[in-house]
Amino acid sequence: MSGARALDAQPSAIQTKDPNFHIIDVSQEFSKVPGGRFKRTGPFSGEAFRVEMLLPALKAARTSGQRVMVLMDGVAGYPASFLEEAFAGLIRENGFSFQEVKSLLLLEAKAPRFKVLKEMAWSYMKDAHGQ
Repeated sequence: MSGARALDAQPSAIQTKDPNFHIIDVSQEFSKVPGGRFKRTGPFSGEAFRVEMLLPALKAARTSGQRVMVLMDGVAGYPASFLEEAFAGLIRENGFSFQEVKSLLLLEAKAPRFKVLKEMAWSYMKDAHGQ
């Protein structure tokens, strides 16, 4: 778990119109009730979030110099399958390296229960990197 702790050292950003960040507020821009892994199993899946929200933002960040901040609070919760598909899928399916994702993506969670889920998402990405 020491690797997860090192990820906590990422800089935090204030929720503003900061020109250095493309902000994705999951609860406001995607769903207050994220679903399962795949689009075919229902709405608001991890796959849909990755393909429709994360991927375009990260591709733009590659060239713009911005980082992408995902605000995780404000939803009912995140199934593990959603987190694995949305975040680890960037590495497994879309050709991002773990280092590149780490440099472009900031996961922001204020509530303790979402901080745990944020660490789970980073753990899934790290695991996908090791495959």
